[in-house]
Amino acid sequence: MSPTRPGGSVAGVESRPGVAPAPRLTTPSLADIALTLVAAASSIGPQEGHAGGFGKLNLFLALAGSLPVLLRRSFPLAVLAVVETAQILIFVTVGINVRGVGLGLAVAIYTVARTYDRRTSLRLALAVAALNTVVMLVAAAAGRPGDPANVIPGALVLAGSWGIGDNIRTRRAYLASVEERASRAEREREASAQRAVLDERTRIARELHDVVAHHVSAIAVTAGAAAEVATEQPDRAEEALRTIQATSRQALGEMRAMVGVLEGGAESAGELTPQPGLAQVERLLAQTRAAGLEVSLRVEGRPRELPAALDLTAYRIVQEALTNTLRHAGSARAEVTIRYGDEALELAISDDGRGEAPAAFAADGSGRGLVGMRERVALFHGEMSAGPSPRGGYLISARLPLTGMEA
Repeated sequence: MSPTRPGGSVAGVESRPGVAPAPRLTTPSLADIALTLVAAASSIGPQEGHAGGFGKLNLFLALAGSLPVLLRRSFPLAVLAVVETAQILIFVTVGINVRGVGLGLAVAIYTVARTYDRRTSLRLALAVAALNTVVMLVAAAAGRPGDPANVIPGALVLAGSWGIGDNIRTRRAYLASVEERASRAEREREASAQRAVLDERTRIARELHDVVAHHVSAIAVTAGAAAEVATEQPDRAEEALRTIQATSRQALGEMRAMVGVLEGGAESAGELTPQPGLAQVERLLAQTRAAGLEVSLRVEGRPRELPAALDLTAYRIVQEALTNTLRHAGSARAEVTIRYGDEALELAISDDGRGEAPAAFAADGSGRGLVGMRERVALFHGEMSAGPSPRGGYLISARLPLTGMEA
Protein backbone atom coordinates (compact mmCIF):
# COMPACT_ATOMS: atom_id res chain seq x y z
CA MET A 1 0.00 0.00 0.00
CA SER A 2 1.35 3.43 -0.86
CA PRO A 3 0.13 6.94 -0.18
CA THR A 4 -0.48 9.34 -2.99
CA ARG A 5 2.79 11.04 -3.93
CA PRO A 6 2.62 14.65 -5.15
CA GLY A 7 3.57 14.93 -8.78
CA GLY A 8 2.68 11.31 -9.56
CA SER A 9 0.24 10.46 -12.30
CA VAL A 10 -3.38 10.03 -11.31
CA ALA A 11 -3.60 6.75 -13.17
CA GLY A 12 -0.59 5.41 -11.32
CA VAL A 13 -2.00 6.44 -7.97
CA GLU A 14 -5.36 4.91 -8.70
CA SER A 15 -4.24 1.53 -9.95
CA ARG A 16 -0.87 0.64 -8.44
CA PRO A 17 -0.53 -0.59 -4.86
CA GLY A 18 2.84 -0.20 -3.21
CA VAL A 19 4.59 -0.29 0.14
CA ALA A 20 3.12 1.27 3.28
CA PRO A 21 4.85 4.49 4.31
CA ALA A 22 6.93 4.61 7.46
CA PRO A 23 4.86 6.07 10.31
CA ARG A 24 5.87 9.61 11.15
CA LEU A 25 4.40 11.55 14.03
CA THR A 26 3.17 15.03 13.16
CA THR A 27 1.59 17.66 15.36
CA PRO A 28 -2.23 17.57 15.07
CA SER A 29 -3.77 20.66 13.54
CA LEU A 30 -6.53 22.74 15.11
CA ALA A 31 -8.94 21.17 12.62
CA ASP A 32 -7.96 17.69 13.82
CA ILE A 33 -8.48 18.71 17.45
CA ALA A 34 -11.90 20.20 16.70
CA LEU A 35 -12.91 17.14 14.66
CA THR A 36 -11.83 14.81 17.47
CA LEU A 37 -13.88 16.73 20.02
CA VAL A 38 -16.96 16.62 17.79
CA ALA A 39 -16.49 12.88 17.20
CA ALA A 40 -16.13 12.24 20.94
CA ALA A 41 -19.19 14.33 21.77
CA SER A 42 -21.32 12.50 19.22
CA SER A 43 -20.15 9.11 20.48
CA ILE A 44 -20.89 9.60 24.18
CA GLY A 45 -24.33 11.16 23.74
CA PRO A 46 -27.52 9.26 24.56
CA GLN A 47 -27.94 6.14 22.42
CA GLU A 48 -31.10 4.49 21.18
CA GLY A 49 -32.36 2.08 23.82
CA HIS A 50 -29.86 3.45 26.38
CA ALA A 51 -31.44 6.61 27.67
CA GLY A 52 -29.51 6.32 30.87
CA GLY A 53 -26.17 6.82 29.15
CA PHE A 54 -23.03 4.73 29.11
CA GLY A 55 -21.28 2.64 31.66
CA LYS A 56 -17.56 2.99 32.13
CA LEU A 57 -16.74 0.34 29.50
CA ASN A 58 -18.98 1.93 26.93
CA LEU A 59 -17.54 5.37 27.69
CA PHE A 60 -14.06 3.95 27.22
CA LEU A 61 -15.07 2.39 23.86
CA ALA A 62 -16.66 5.64 22.71
CA LEU A 63 -13.49 7.58 23.45
CA ALA A 64 -11.37 4.83 21.86
CA GLY A 65 -13.45 5.28 18.71
CA SER A 66 -12.93 9.02 18.54
CA LEU A 67 -9.73 10.22 20.25
CA PRO A 68 -7.38 8.39 17.83
CA VAL A 69 -8.61 10.79 15.13
CA LEU A 70 -6.00 13.19 16.50
CA LEU A 71 -3.28 11.00 14.92
CA ARG A 72 -5.08 10.23 11.67
CA ARG A 73 -2.56 12.11 9.48
CA SER A 74 0.45 10.36 11.04
CA PHE A 75 -0.94 6.80 11.35
CA PRO A 76 -4.03 6.49 9.11
CA LEU A 77 -4.11 2.67 9.04
CA ALA A 78 -3.48 2.26 12.75
CA VAL A 79 -6.19 4.81 13.54
CA LEU A 80 -8.62 2.97 11.27
CA ALA A 81 -7.86 -0.34 12.99
CA VAL A 82 -8.32 1.08 16.51
CA VAL A 83 -11.49 2.99 15.66
CA GLU A 84 -13.04 0.00 13.85
CA THR A 85 -12.26 -2.31 16.75
CA ALA A 86 -13.92 0.11 19.16
CA GLN A 87 -16.89 0.40 16.81
CA ILE A 88 -17.37 -3.38 16.70
CA LEU A 89 -17.31 -3.57 20.51
CA ILE A 90 -19.86 -0.72 20.68
CA PHE A 91 -22.21 -2.70 18.41
CA VAL A 92 -21.90 -5.67 20.75
CA THR A 93 -22.22 -3.81 24.06
CA VAL A 94 -24.43 -0.83 23.24
CA GLY A 95 -26.51 -1.86 20.28
CA ILE A 96 -27.34 -0.82 16.73
CA ASN A 97 -28.41 2.71 15.82
CA VAL A 98 -28.05 5.25 13.04
CA ARG A 99 -24.99 6.62 14.77
CA GLY A 100 -23.63 3.09 15.02
CA VAL A 101 -21.10 4.12 12.38
CA GLY A 102 -19.55 6.86 14.47
CA LEU A 103 -18.00 10.03 13.18
CA GLY A 104 -14.57 8.76 14.21
CA LEU A 105 -14.85 5.78 11.85
CA ALA A 106 -16.14 7.99 9.01
CA VAL A 107 -13.17 10.33 9.44
CA ALA A 108 -10.74 7.38 9.53
CA ILE A 109 -12.16 5.97 6.28
CA TYR A 110 -11.99 9.43 4.69
CA THR A 111 -8.33 9.81 5.72
CA VAL A 112 -7.33 6.41 4.32
CA ALA A 113 -9.11 7.17 1.03
CA ARG A 114 -7.38 10.55 0.80
CA THR A 115 -3.95 9.12 1.63
CA TYR A 116 -3.75 5.76 -0.20
CA ASP A 117 -4.31 4.65 -3.76
CA ARG A 118 -7.84 3.81 -4.84
CA ARG A 119 -7.43 0.03 -4.93
CA THR A 120 -6.04 -0.10 -1.39
CA SER A 121 -8.50 2.31 0.19
CA LEU A 122 -11.50 0.73 -1.56
CA ARG A 123 -10.56 -2.72 -0.32
CA LEU A 124 -10.24 -1.43 3.24
CA ALA A 125 -13.55 0.45 3.04
CA LEU A 126 -15.37 -2.61 1.69
CA ALA A 127 -13.82 -4.80 4.37
CA VAL A 128 -14.93 -2.39 7.13
CA ALA A 129 -18.44 -2.11 5.68
CA ALA A 130 -18.79 -5.88 5.35
CA LEU A 131 -17.51 -6.49 8.87
CA ASN A 132 -19.82 -3.86 10.34
CA THR A 133 -22.81 -5.27 8.45
CA VAL A 134 -22.17 -8.80 9.69
CA VAL A 135 -21.62 -7.68 13.28
CA MET A 136 -24.73 -5.46 13.25
CA LEU A 137 -26.90 -8.28 11.89
CA VAL A 138 -25.50 -10.76 14.39
CA ALA A 139 -26.04 -8.26 17.22
CA ALA A 140 -29.62 -7.73 16.10
CA ALA A 141 -30.19 -11.47 15.96
CA ALA A 142 -28.76 -11.76 19.47
CA GLY A 143 -31.32 -9.28 20.71
CA ARG A 144 -29.15 -6.21 21.08
CA PRO A 145 -31.18 -2.97 21.05
CA GLY A 146 -31.60 -1.05 17.81
CA ASP A 147 -33.09 -1.41 14.34
CA PRO A 148 -31.26 -3.81 11.93
CA ALA A 149 -32.27 -1.46 9.12
CA ASN A 150 -29.57 0.91 10.41
CA VAL A 151 -27.15 -1.26 8.42
CA ILE A 152 -28.16 0.72 5.31
CA PRO A 153 -27.43 4.27 6.56
CA GLY A 154 -24.24 2.95 8.16
CA ALA A 155 -23.04 1.64 4.80
CA LEU A 156 -24.02 4.92 3.13
CA VAL A 157 -21.98 6.90 5.66
CA LEU A 158 -18.92 4.77 4.94
CA ALA A 159 -19.44 5.03 1.17
CA GLY A 160 -19.79 8.79 1.36
CA SER A 161 -16.69 9.18 3.51
CA TRP A 162 -14.63 7.03 1.17
CA GLY A 163 -15.96 8.83 -1.92
CA ILE A 164 -15.10 12.29 -0.56
CA GLY A 165 -11.60 11.22 0.48
CA ASP A 166 -10.87 9.49 -2.83
CA ASN A 167 -12.13 12.48 -4.81
CA ILE A 168 -9.87 14.86 -2.87
CA ARG A 169 -6.90 12.52 -3.32
CA THR A 170 -7.53 12.25 -7.05
CA ARG A 171 -7.95 16.00 -7.40
CA ARG A 172 -4.73 16.71 -5.52
CA ALA A 173 -2.83 14.14 -7.56
CA TYR A 174 -4.16 15.69 -10.76
CA LEU A 175 -3.16 19.20 -9.69
CA ALA A 176 0.26 17.95 -8.65
CA SER A 177 0.75 16.27 -12.03
CA VAL A 178 -0.32 19.46 -13.83
CA GLU A 179 2.15 21.48 -11.78
CA GLU A 180 4.90 18.97 -12.50
CA ARG A 181 4.19 19.05 -16.24
CA ALA A 182 4.19 22.85 -16.18
CA SER A 183 7.46 22.89 -14.25
CA ARG A 184 9.01 20.38 -16.63
CA ALA A 185 7.83 22.36 -19.64
CA GLU A 186 9.31 25.53 -18.13
CA ARG A 187 12.63 23.78 -17.56
CA GLU A 188 12.59 22.50 -21.14
CA ARG A 189 11.83 26.01 -22.44
CA GLU A 190 14.71 27.43 -20.43
CA ALA A 191 17.06 24.71 -21.69
CA SER A 192 15.90 25.32 -25.26
CA ALA A 193 16.43 29.06 -24.86
CA GLN A 194 19.91 28.47 -23.49
CA ARG A 195 20.73 26.18 -26.41
CA ALA A 196 19.44 28.79 -28.83
CA VAL A 197 21.57 31.47 -27.19
CA LEU A 198 24.62 29.21 -27.33
CA ASP A 199 23.99 28.34 -30.98
CA GLU A 200 23.53 32.00 -31.85
CA ARG A 201 26.67 32.93 -29.94
CA THR A 202 28.61 30.27 -31.85
CA ARG A 203 27.20 31.49 -35.16
CA ILE A 204 28.12 35.11 -34.37
CA ALA A 205 31.62 34.09 -33.28
CA ARG A 206 32.08 32.13 -36.49
CA GLU A 207 30.83 35.00 -38.62
CA LEU A 208 33.01 37.53 -36.81
CA HIS A 209 36.02 35.32 -37.23
CA ASP A 210 35.41 34.87 -40.94
CA VAL A 211 34.85 38.59 -41.52
CA VAL A 212 37.64 39.95 -39.35
CA ALA A 213 40.32 37.29 -39.80
CA HIS A 214 40.52 37.56 -43.57
CA HIS A 215 40.62 41.34 -43.72
CA VAL A 216 43.03 41.73 -40.80
CA SER A 217 45.34 39.07 -42.25
CA ALA A 218 45.31 40.83 -45.61
CA ILE A 219 46.00 44.16 -43.92
CA ALA A 220 48.87 42.71 -41.89
CA VAL A 221 50.52 41.09 -44.92
CA THR A 222 50.06 44.21 -47.08
CA ALA A 223 51.38 46.49 -44.33
CA GLY A 224 54.45 44.30 -44.00
CA ALA A 225 55.08 44.47 -47.72
CA ALA A 226 54.59 48.26 -47.73
CA ALA A 227 57.12 48.65 -44.93
CA GLU A 228 59.74 46.74 -46.92
CA VAL A 229 59.42 48.88 -50.06
CA ALA A 230 58.54 52.21 -48.48
CA THR A 231 62.01 53.69 -49.02
CA GLU A 232 63.06 52.22 -52.35
CA GLN A 233 59.68 51.88 -54.09
CA PRO A 234 57.34 54.54 -52.71
CA ASP A 235 54.84 53.98 -55.53
CA ARG A 236 54.34 50.33 -54.48
CA ALA A 237 54.15 51.37 -50.85
CA GLU A 238 51.46 53.92 -51.73
CA GLU A 239 49.54 51.26 -53.66
CA ALA A 240 49.77 48.94 -50.67
CA LEU A 241 48.44 51.66 -48.39
CA ARG A 242 45.47 52.21 -50.71
CA THR A 243 44.82 48.46 -50.59
CA ILE A 244 44.94 48.58 -46.80
CA GLN A 245 42.52 51.50 -46.83
CA ALA A 246 40.05 49.69 -49.12
CA THR A 247 40.29 46.47 -47.16
CA SER A 248 39.78 48.30 -43.86
CA ARG A 249 36.71 50.08 -45.19
CA GLN A 250 35.23 46.83 -46.45
CA ALA A 251 35.89 45.11 -43.11
CA LEU A 252 34.37 48.05 -41.26
CA GLY A 253 31.32 47.98 -43.52
CA GLU A 254 30.75 44.28 -42.93
CA MET A 255 31.22 44.73 -39.21
CA ARG A 256 28.72 47.59 -39.11
CA ALA A 257 26.21 45.54 -41.06
CA MET A 258 26.59 42.64 -38.63
CA VAL A 259 26.30 44.89 -35.57
CA GLY A 260 23.22 46.50 -37.13
CA VAL A 261 21.57 43.11 -37.48
CA LEU A 262 22.44 42.17 -33.90
CA GLU A 263 21.06 45.45 -32.55
CA GLY A 264 17.96 45.28 -34.75
CA GLY A 265 18.69 48.76 -36.03
CA ALA A 266 17.46 48.19 -39.58
CA GLU A 267 13.81 49.08 -40.10
CA SER A 268 13.30 46.47 -42.80
CA ALA A 269 15.09 43.52 -44.30
CA GLY A 270 15.62 45.50 -47.48
CA GLU A 271 17.96 47.89 -45.68
CA LEU A 272 20.39 45.11 -44.74
CA THR A 273 23.55 44.62 -46.73
CA PRO A 274 23.33 41.36 -48.73
CA GLN A 275 25.53 38.56 -47.47
CA PRO A 276 28.44 37.70 -49.77
CA GLY A 277 28.35 34.65 -51.99
CA LEU A 278 30.34 32.96 -54.73
CA ALA A 279 29.43 35.82 -57.06
CA GLN A 280 31.83 37.95 -54.99
CA VAL A 281 34.71 35.48 -55.14
CA GLU A 282 36.53 37.51 -57.80
CA ARG A 283 36.56 40.54 -55.52
CA LEU A 284 37.84 38.34 -52.69
CA LEU A 285 40.63 37.06 -54.92
CA ALA A 286 41.53 40.61 -55.91
CA GLN A 287 41.92 41.55 -52.25
CA THR A 288 44.05 38.49 -51.68
CA ARG A 289 46.28 39.32 -54.63
CA ALA A 290 46.62 42.87 -53.35
CA ALA A 291 47.84 41.38 -50.07
CA GLY A 292 50.64 39.65 -51.94
CA LEU A 293 49.31 36.13 -52.58
CA GLU A 294 49.08 35.02 -56.20
CA VAL A 295 45.84 33.17 -56.60
CA SER A 296 43.89 31.81 -59.56
CA LEU A 297 40.27 30.73 -59.99
CA ARG A 298 38.92 27.76 -61.89
CA VAL A 299 35.19 27.18 -62.29
CA GLU A 300 33.87 23.83 -63.54
CA GLY A 301 30.30 23.08 -64.47
CA ARG A 302 27.51 25.55 -65.07
CA PRO A 303 27.33 28.27 -62.38
CA ARG A 304 23.82 28.74 -61.04
CA GLU A 305 22.00 30.45 -58.24
CA LEU A 306 22.45 28.73 -54.90
CA PRO A 307 20.45 28.88 -51.68
CA ALA A 308 21.56 31.96 -49.74
CA ALA A 309 22.82 30.03 -46.69
CA LEU A 310 24.79 27.56 -48.80
CA ASP A 311 26.16 30.35 -51.00
CA LEU A 312 27.42 32.19 -47.91
CA THR A 313 28.95 29.00 -46.52
CA ALA A 314 30.83 28.35 -49.76
CA TYR A 315 32.13 31.94 -49.80
CA ARG A 316 33.28 31.75 -46.17
CA ILE A 317 35.12 28.48 -46.81
CA VAL A 318 37.04 30.03 -49.69
CA GLN A 319 37.70 33.15 -47.62
CA GLU A 320 38.99 31.26 -44.58
CA ALA A 321 41.13 28.93 -46.68
CA LEU A 322 42.81 31.90 -48.38
CA THR A 323 43.27 33.56 -44.99
CA ASN A 324 45.07 30.46 -43.73
CA THR A 325 47.28 30.50 -46.81
CA LEU A 326 48.13 34.16 -46.25
CA ARG A 327 49.06 33.46 -42.65
CA HIS A 328 50.90 30.18 -42.82
CA ALA A 329 51.95 29.18 -46.31
CA GLY A 330 54.79 31.68 -46.73
CA SER A 331 55.65 32.60 -50.30
CA ALA A 332 53.14 30.53 -52.23
CA ARG A 333 50.63 30.43 -55.01
CA ALA A 334 47.06 29.38 -54.43
CA GLU A 335 44.32 27.99 -56.62
CA VAL A 336 40.59 28.03 -55.98
CA THR A 337 38.44 25.46 -57.77
CA ILE A 338 34.64 25.69 -57.74
CA ARG A 339 32.84 22.71 -59.23
CA TYR A 340 29.10 22.87 -59.84
CA GLY A 341 27.72 19.33 -59.96
CA ASP A 342 24.20 17.99 -60.30
CA GLU A 343 24.05 16.80 -56.71
CA ALA A 344 26.71 18.81 -54.90
CA LEU A 345 28.89 21.90 -54.93
CA GLU A 346 32.57 21.04 -54.54
CA LEU A 347 35.30 23.43 -53.42
CA ALA A 348 39.04 22.93 -53.46
CA ILE A 349 41.54 25.54 -52.24
CA SER A 350 45.17 24.50 -52.60
CA ASP A 351 48.56 26.18 -52.37
CA ASP A 352 52.15 25.19 -53.04
CA GLY A 353 53.53 26.49 -49.74
CA ARG A 354 55.10 24.61 -46.87
CA GLY A 355 52.40 21.93 -46.85
CA GLU A 356 52.28 21.62 -43.06
CA ALA A 357 49.80 23.71 -41.11
CA PRO A 358 50.88 25.01 -37.72
CA ALA A 359 49.43 23.27 -34.69
CA ALA A 360 46.66 25.84 -34.38
CA PHE A 361 45.40 24.88 -37.83
CA ALA A 362 46.14 21.16 -37.79
CA ALA A 363 44.04 18.90 -39.95
CA ASP A 364 42.21 17.51 -36.93
CA GLY A 365 40.33 20.80 -36.77
CA SER A 366 41.87 22.23 -33.62
CA GLY A 367 42.07 25.75 -35.10
CA ARG A 368 39.18 28.19 -34.85
CA GLY A 369 39.14 28.70 -38.62
CA LEU A 370 38.99 25.02 -39.51
CA VAL A 371 36.47 24.40 -36.73
CA GLY A 372 34.25 27.12 -38.20
CA MET A 373 34.54 25.63 -41.68
CA ARG A 374 33.72 22.14 -40.43
CA GLU A 375 30.70 23.46 -38.53
CA ARG A 376 29.41 25.25 -41.61
CA VAL A 377 29.83 22.15 -43.77
CA ALA A 378 28.16 19.96 -41.12
CA LEU A 379 25.05 22.17 -41.20
CA PHE A 380 24.48 21.01 -44.78
CA HIS A 381 25.45 17.37 -44.08
CA GLY A 382 28.49 17.86 -46.26
CA GLU A 383 32.05 16.60 -46.13
CA MET A 384 35.32 18.43 -45.61
CA SER A 385 39.00 17.53 -45.46
CA ALA A 386 42.10 19.60 -44.75
CA GLY A 387 45.72 18.58 -44.83
CA PRO A 388 48.92 18.34 -46.88
CA SER A 389 48.32 17.86 -50.60
CA PRO A 390 49.87 14.85 -52.40
CA ARG A 391 51.30 17.34 -54.90
CA GLY A 392 52.84 19.44 -52.16
CA GLY A 393 51.43 22.38 -50.27
CA TYR A 394 48.15 22.35 -48.42
CA LEU A 395 44.67 21.41 -49.61
CA ILE A 396 41.24 22.20 -48.20
CA SER A 397 38.32 20.55 -49.95
CA ALA A 398 34.60 20.58 -49.19
CA ARG A 399 31.52 18.97 -50.68
CA LEU A 400 28.13 20.60 -50.06
CA PRO A 401 25.08 18.53 -51.16
CA LEU A 402 22.55 20.33 -53.32
CA THR A 403 19.87 17.62 -53.24
CA GLY A 404 16.67 18.96 -51.71
CA MET A 405 18.02 22.53 -51.60
CA GLU A 406 16.12 25.35 -53.21
CA ALA A 407 17.59 28.72 -54.10
